[in-house]
Amino acid sequence: IQAVKREQEKGAPPQAYRKLFKYLREVSGL
Repeated sequence: IQAVKREQEKGAPPQAYRKLFKYLREVSGL
């Protein structure tokens, strides 16, 4: 996912990733 790569370049905090993955799981669950 390009969005994830962009966040990695910015050096986003781990919490942001946890929220992002949790959100992706909820969306994929639909």
